[in-house]
Amino acid sequence: MPQPTLLCCNLPSKKAGQLRVLAVRLRIAVRAVEPRDFLQPIGALCGLSEPFDACCDKDAFTDEMLVLAHFPQPLVSRFLDALRAARISVPLKAVLTEANAGWNFLELHEQLRAEREAMEQPR
Repeated sequence: MPQPTLLCCNLPSKKAGQLRVLAVRLRIAVRAVEPRDFLQPIGALCGLSEPFDACCDKDAFTDEMLVLAHFPQPLVSRFLDALRAARISVPLKAVLTEANAGWNFLELHEQLRAEREAMEQPR
């Protein structure tokens, strides 16, 4: 199984540093995803496929976002518990799946925002 990898997007440097410390303790690799890579498939950023020549030349969104790639289920729980214990908040989070591996960060962001807005609607 590939090494668990945390893809980080739009994190302020202090929060990124805190996440790196937490990730090292859990043996998770960390990769910062820059806006120029927002059009790459998420799977390519995780080593599942080859990247292609595509460059996002604008900051498409500024929301903080994490993608947990190659995390076995127990590690997902440990990582999320560690985030809560450290009081590190990143509102948009996803786990890499077969379904979203072909999406790019713009598509994933749109999906996560829509899900979050739906959950925040009064019932």
